[in-house]
Amino acid sequence: MAVSNEPTLQDLFQLLRVTPELIWTIEPDHNSRGGITVFNPWERFPNRTGLMLHAWGEGPFCRFKIPGRFRDKSGVYLILVNGKIVFSGWCKNLVHRMNQNYGTISPRKCYDGSEPENCLVNNRILYAAQDKKKITLYMLPGAGPEISESIITRLSPRWNMDLEEYQ
Repeated sequence: MAVSNEPTLQDLFQLLRVTPELIWTIEPDHNSRGGITVFNPWERFPNRTGLMLHAWGEGPFCRFKIPGRFRDKSGVYLILVNGKIVFSGWCKNLVHRMNQNYGTISPRKCYDGSEPENCLVNNRILYAAQDKKKITLYMLPGAGPEISESIITRLSPRWNMDLEEYQ
């Protein structure tokens, strides 16, 4: 199946014959002046051992979270920007994945040997939000990691491809 480099939910339906559930619209935290709160956590890390920042470690980053009521959701999640699928992944606990992994970037996550995926996703969410794009989170509840791999292989979401180039 030939899909443009900007796959949509329609492409997903044609591929798997499933319609994902809309979970939440992701909105980064805002400061008192109404702008998105931006930070670089690695600046607070006393890097005494000389660790190197990984490809997305420099940031900048934002903070965001989804409500706790989605805690028990497991399955394949999709991040869309303006209706285009940009990232696919699998998780056992959606709230943990979104809030602790992607929504909060600690200083240690910025360095080699850590978690570049978390930094990439957060940074891209920040830039999309700054550009006033709509960022939505969808899910295929109960779907296994093999479904996410099929989505990545066959639809090539942009952020997944950027992550694969890094690895």
